[in-house]
Amino acid sequence: MGDYGLRQRRKDDQDYLLPQTSHIKVRLPPKTKSGLTCCKLLFFVFVGLPLSLVGFGSYLVFTPGIIDPQYYSMPEPPELTGPLAVNDMLTKAERLMEGEISGPESILLDQGKLYTGTYNGKVVEILKNEVLRFVRWGPPPCGSYITEPTCGRPLGVRMTSNKQLIVADAYLGIYSVNIVEGKSTRLVEGGKVIDGRPLKFLNDVEIVHDDLILFTDSSSKWDRRRFLHIGLEAAGDGRLLSLVPSTGDVRVVLDGLHFPNGIQLSTDRSSVLIAETTMARIIRYHLTGPNEGQSEIFKENLPGYPDNIRMSSNGSLWVPLAGIRQKGHFSFLDFLGNKPWLRKIIAQVIPEAKLAGMFGQLKPKHSMIVLLDDKGNYVSSLHDPTGEVIPDISQLADGGNVLYFGSYHSEFIGRLNLI
Repeated sequence: MGDYGLRQRRKDDQDYLLPQTSHIKVRLPPKTKSGLTCCKLLFFVFVGLPLSLVGFGSYLVFTPGIIDPQYYSMPEPPELTGPLAVNDMLTKAERLMEGEISGPESILLDQGKLYTGTYNGKVVEILKNEVLRFVRWGPPPCGSYITEPTCGRPLGVRMTSNKQLIVADAYLGIYSVNIVEGKSTRLVEGGKVIDGRPLKFLNDVEIVHDDLILFTDSSSKWDRRRFLHIGLEAAGDGRLLSLVPSTGDVRVVLDGLHFPNGIQLSTDRSSVLIAETTMARIIRYHLTGPNEGQSEIFKENLPGYPDNIRMSSNGSLWVPLAGIRQKGHFSFLDFLGNKPWLRKIIAQVIPEAKLAGMFGQLKPKHSMIVLLDDKGNYVSSLHDPTGEVIPDISQLADGGNVLYFGSYHSEFIGRLNLI
């Protein structure tokens, strides 16, 4: 290779020789992009990624989203002391019909028989742990997230003086059911527009008398499958309505409610109590008397989110809690109150089918029911601290010496003997 004594490097040879007189061999570093790659990685982690996240977050926050979240504020949760002190009463309960029934949300007890609605769209009559009769409105197959709107989801169940069941189906409407004959009549159709807004999520019913029924519509925007959207949006678009079965007349009684759920007449029937689930409180609306047409808070800052409230055998009020909240512990809905931007992002990023199960994953497993007197004072409480025996209680049916527990998703009915 000429006078310089150099030899041409092969492709696999990285040794370059200086002139032969030097006899010095130098190994040069291989050509590499590792330094450049490292710089790019550091830039991405510390600059690019944060900017991308900020940009994406800003896009989600400042563009129209699935929900229009409103600001709300919750008081500091109460301590579980005194009548609320943790115990293990619910762990002593037994499970009935385990694996034979799904989501018995509302439980009605009458002359030894149980009546409830199930996740697969049935209203059933139960005696001695066996289904005697049932009615259904939607065509099978049923019992899935997809089929809920067509199959129906029976929730609140009541009974008239002539033994007719009044049932609120979340999607299909309010029904009168003669379960002995297997017949039913729809009194109000789901989706019916009342005062410019549709009945979107029918939840519970109460009978003032045989020709006057009260019922809750938890939202005029979101259906039952999107129940967490109601809490995330906090728009207060729920209503208490009245129905006159003989005429079909439906009227709005009280508007602006936050996820109105269970309802219960007072012992003197002069007022009705309404559980506002996502606000952890109970509202009283006066039906008669000097305060007729007015409402006020009956009990606020409950240690959880009230579901189907029901009267006890001695005139007190059973309040099952769909998730508890207590002082010093994280509470999902409490935390999100002053962060509407975060609620908007959650609703936009997480698929709605996944979001439906999010509340169950984030809330404590602790199961709890509280008992209130007619002034709203705590009397006692029942607990399953681990939620392993009787989880996620939606309603209690009080038989005096025995209590029955319903759940919106459990595959059994709970029973606790008190003697």
